[in-house]
Amino acid sequence: MNKNDYAELFEARKLIETTTAELAAIRSDIKDVDLLEEILSDMSKKNIDIEEFARLDADFHLNIALLSKNKVLFEVVSTISDLLRVQVTEKLKRIVKNEKNLNIIQDLIKEHKNIVMAIKNNNKEMAREHMYNHLDNAEKNYLKTINQKSK
Repeated sequence: MNKNDYAELFEARKLIETTTAELAAIRSDIKDVDLLEEILSDMSKKNIDIEEFARLDADFHLNIALLSKNKVLFEVVSTISDLLRVQVTEKLKRIVKNEKNLNIIQDLIKEHKNIVMAIKNNNKEMAREHMYNHLDNAEKNYLKTINQKSK
């Protein structure tokens, strides 16, 4: 994927996944959110390898789409997730190779926690906002790795 492909993909994700987060905040209950919290717990484990982290990240986004209780949105997010799985793993590997970027993983977890808290509190506006900010930050980090690679 080239830089333009990533820009288009993130543009689509921001439109779709902010909506799934908002709908999840409206339509889910506490039991639904338990799985998201389990995923967060697994992501937060020390010495987690990048492949596992990327898999859990994809699961996190897929489960939010599932909590939206909209089958079409779930299928769209699932398709995007399949497209991204290999690229996300490779980008995360590049990001964490550079010691200055080690905080990015912790930042991702914090962003995920903010999304979960908004969903748990049935706060659709904050769920949308936190998801948008998360995807915007992810896009910036991916573009940084592309720029570093091309130098």
